[in-house]
Amino acid sequence: MRKESSRIIKIAENSPEFRENIYRPMSDQKSYVFGAMEMEIIEANLSKNSLNMDPQLRAWQTHMASSIRRESLRKIREDLTVAYSNPRNTRHIKGLFEDISLASSIFGGNSKIVQFYQQFKDAERMAPANTRPFADFFKLEDDSLESLIRQHIARFEVTEKLFRKELPGFHQRFITRIKPRIKSSELGIDEDTLERRLAATKVVIADALRADLTADAGGQYRVADDVASISQQDFKRLGEEIYTHEIMHALSGKTLYAEKSIVDEYSDEKNKYYYTNKYGRLGLMINGKHERFRWLNEAVTETLTRELIDTAPDRPQYSQVVYKSERELLELLMIRGKYQIDLKLFTDAYFENYDPTLPREKRIPAWKTLYKTISEAYSPGFLTELDKYIKAKDVKAAAHTMQIDWHEVANFK
Repeated sequence: MRKESSRIIKIAENSPEFRENIYRPMSDQKSYVFGAMEMEIIEANLSKNSLNMDPQLRAWQTHMASSIRRESLRKIREDLTVAYSNPRNTRHIKGLFEDISLASSIFGGNSKIVQFYQQFKDAERMAPANTRPFADFFKLEDDSLESLIRQHIARFEVTEKLFRKELPGFHQRFITRIKPRIKSSELGIDEDTLERRLAATKVVIADALRADLTADAGGQYRVADDVASISQQDFKRLGEEIYTHEIMHALSGKTLYAEKSIVDEYSDEKNKYYYTNKYGRLGLMINGKHERFRWLNEAVTETLTRELIDTAPDRPQYSQVVYKSERELLELLMIRGKYQIDLKLFTDAYFENYDPTLPREKRIPAWKTLYKTISEAYSPGFLTELDKYIKAKDVKAAAHTMQIDWHEVANFK
């Protein structure tokens, strides 16, 4: 019997272990759409029924298709209930109803959807602060629910076509805006890394009800497969801002891992390191047993996004609330200590890639400089203490405390 064990090592982005696995399989685009897979299952089973079938077989097939439809719609109801339990999804669930309920009210269509949506809005309006009113999606009839989901999928497909049309422009404008800042050494990234990471990153339109997208940013970057997602629900309003934010994540520095599989003498396989799709750091966020500095990573990412967009004559619209508390806390961290800390110290650390081929003291010098500078401006280990304070309370509370007296953070237990 073959025995195996493994060992995790840190690798450089240009290492053979990373290059061997740089092309990773992607799931189908429809997997990003809420309810799409269930609708495909329903259609596939309905299509099996044929007039040329034996009557008994056709009756059995009809019965099975009906059962599968009920089960698929039950699954959608459960998923809607789970999605609604998260307050950030309220506006996305309302969006499910808005187009079809408007059309129904004008053209006299599915009045049951209009009635259900009105009850949903009334419950939201009457709910006490900080509570979630009960939304019984199981009261929505099968035909109404199926119409709702098919309308949602159709709307997604329309947005996806617009996304494919707009994406090349997003890409080109991003390059035009960022290259002058790279050439002036304002940002700690070179053009080769820019081109390599842009080529490796797949950008997709995603459904916020299906994907675990960030609460207020409408997007997500997944290190594991180099995919940047833009929320379908937010695309028309904030698509270019979200694109810029998520591509900044893709360009940010990383600490990558490879795992060595150790195979015993009974195997013909040789010991080999391979990329595990794991990472130890993305930008300024450390990913380990306990995630650290996510707030700081998002604050710097959105600050860079806004600087890049604000300096452009063709500036797109962007939201004022995206990572507002995180950005405010970053600004306070830069100015409330014994002396001011330059933003460039943060951005240099943000773009820094861990390189295990260098001497240990040179692998992440910018990050070490940033951490040391913050400790000197405040107190030893202050950045870690601030992160602990945020986990115990929240970012907004931390910003409020920093405004009054940062010593309260340093002394927090």
